Amino acid sequence: MIDTPLSFNPSLPQLNLPSSSTTTTMPSTASQSTSRPPNCSRLWKNSGYGDGVIIGFLDTGIWPENNSLSHSGLSDVPANWKGIRETRPDFPASSCNKKLIGARAFYKGYITHKGRPNEESKESASPRDTEGHGTHTTSAAGSLVHYASLFQYATREARGMASKARITTYKNCWSSGCYDSDILAAMDQDIYDGVHVISLSVGATGHAPRYDHDSIAIGAFSASQHGIVVSCSAGNAGPDP
Repeated sequence: MIDTPLSFNPSLPQLNLPSSSTTTTMPSTASQSTSRPPNCSRLWKNSGYGDGVIIGFLDTGIWPENNSLSHSGLSDVPANWKGIRETRPDFPASSCNKKLIGARAFYKGYITHKGRPNEESKESASPRDTEGHGTHTTSAAGSLVHYASLFQYATREARGMASKARITTYKNCWSSGCYDSDILAAMDQDIYDGVHVISLSVGATGHAPRYDHDSIAIGAFSASQHGIVVSCSAGNAGPDP
């Protein structure tokens, strides 16, 4: 497998792939037939807001001081968790809590591709997010934040759909992109650490590669064999007409 970098844009990391790659799409078969609309608020409450679920986010890391990472009111860390909290000068052990339970960085593919270490003055080799994208994507499992606003407008409460789920971050994307070997290393670590869900906001530009050449598909197949749900974005570009 070629260690292919993923290019970055402000919206979503992108995978630069050969134009000969093909994309296979699957139509949605989900449907619901009821005599009345479901009570979505009750479904959300009955789900426990994701309590006890561990979600591994593969992205640009995380900004641990973010208010959405508060562990106020959360129970103990799930007993099946086996991950670690990787520490560095800009990411001390206190960065993690009962919400952000694990943090690691994967950069060997990045270093091999560049032929040199990353420039710490520009982007940290720690799990700290120096791009912003990773912190944004973890908001899907963000804790309840009171008085959230957009530049002091529309002040309300903000929270993720799985506000009581636990977050672990695997930083494998950098300013120059993400690399196949780092993606696979992070997904393997996810499996070992005991996550229940893997979330990747990383997608292909244009055509996706064949499944047997697609690092995300390969990693997701392995994870699914261990009972892990893998949620992957489709990327910013759609298929050809």
